[in-house]
Amino acid sequence: MLNNSLVPPLSIGDLTELKITDLAFGGRGIARAQNLVVFVPGVIPAETVRVRITSLKKKYAEGELLEILVPSPDRETPPCPYYGRCGGCQYQHLAYLRELSIKQHQLEELFQRLGNIKKSVIKKIVEAPSHYQYRIRGQFKIGKDSNGNKTAGFFTEDNQTIQDIDRCLLMHESINDQWSHEREQQPEADANPNDVELLPLWENSAQVKNLPPDLIDIKIRNKVLSVPTRGFFQINLPMAENLLEIVEEECRELTGGTLVDCYCGCGFFSIFLAEKFKRVLGIEISKESVRCAVKNAKRAELSNCQFLNGKAEYRLEKITLSAHEEVACLLLDPPRSGCSKEVLQAVHSLNPMKIIYISCNPATQARDLKQLLQNSYHLTSLKPLDMFPRTKHIEVVASLVRKEP
Repeated sequence: MLNNSLVPPLSIGDLTELKITDLAFGGRGIARAQNLVVFVPGVIPAETVRVRITSLKKKYAEGELLEILVPSPDRETPPCPYYGRCGGCQYQHLAYLRELSIKQHQLEELFQRLGNIKKSVIKKIVEAPSHYQYRIRGQFKIGKDSNGNKTAGFFTEDNQTIQDIDRCLLMHESINDQWSHEREQQPEADANPNDVELLPLWENSAQVKNLPPDLIDIKIRNKVLSVPTRGFFQINLPMAENLLEIVEEECRELTGGTLVDCYCGCGFFSIFLAEKFKRVLGIEISKESVRCAVKNAKRAELSNCQFLNGKAEYRLEKITLSAHEEVACLLLDPPRSGCSKEVLQAVHSLNPMKIIYISCNPATQARDLKQLLQNSYHLTSLKPLDMFPRTKHIEVVASLVRKEP
């Protein structure tokens, strides 16, 4: 039996062979060496790999993948030439069905660890119909490399270095066509990177139409929604429809009452759910998005929708209900940072019959759910969707119902 005390400690630059046992949330492989967890990108559980140690901390180390000694049968050749250098994708080396099973496993472990939520509540992840060319918004960077030369593309994992790219496989091809032109036309970059935001040129499409300079119209089912070009909207339209179906199903048994749509954006959920409720209140911090929400409700001939501009915690606290009015459903779709303590306190005071919490960051969602479940609510389901194929991100819809005394 090997005596660990006789094994020299790991040092930066060491070469070592490791057996990958799992993937952490975010996509890095997990292995163990000399009582340390070692994180390695670009690997698959059960693979044996050769790694160079690049970073040492007190409880873990980080390694650079040098060679795959025993590959997984689920390993695929990444189609993108920038994979592993660009920070946008984490799972192009995986067969898609294995990617889904890994994401499912990651969610089960994360919600158990951060929210004390049993995996039996988590439904099977909804597959994406397209694994590439699904993004309808591109956010590129133009800056300087370490030699002072202009570089244009995406940040690497360090969120500082720009990886020069000429085409992204996740983007709609129209965005890539524009990017080829933009990266050549942009002047020499400053020290601080410039942002270039691109939308698809789909004037002839029934689904998305550009309305320069600050709006696009997006068609979902039989409705047209105006969205600010710099406002929030789901970047994967087919999966946005799947998301809408899940939310509609969660509201199926609710009739009448008030819907509060917090972080409502352009009114996406409000517009489609309005006919089920007597009154709809949308809350959104972006003035441009509120203007679009009002426009979208008017276009859909809805008279029961009201949209309020302001911070969520302030607007939730100010909601007044008539004597016989009750919030039947509160819809929460916060940014990645999740809900503030003030928002959660306001939710508790509002005491809705049902809460639907949508998030693309399961970690902050699990944190917030733990708080809500301590305040008279019962979690009925967590429904994940693969909104962002080939990346570490996952969308999850949580449904909670109020416990009756």
